[in-house]
Amino acid sequence: MRDEVDIANEQMEAAITAALTHRKPVLVDTGHCYNCGEAVSGKYCDSYCREDHEKRVRAFTLRKR
Repeated sequence: MRDEVDIANEQMEAAITAALTHRKPVLVDTGHCYNCGEAVSGKYCDSYCREDHEKRVRAFTLRKR
């Protein structure tokens, strides 16, 4: 028989799973631009590469739905 604690734990587990499913992935510094592949000390060469990569990621994400 389930008690209040079991129900609360199930609800918390569902909330955590939903939050992890919808979180935005974090990019790590790889030494190369995520957009063009050039060697960089950050994630992108410049703002153009960052914006272009973000647009393509959004387009890919929307297409998967």
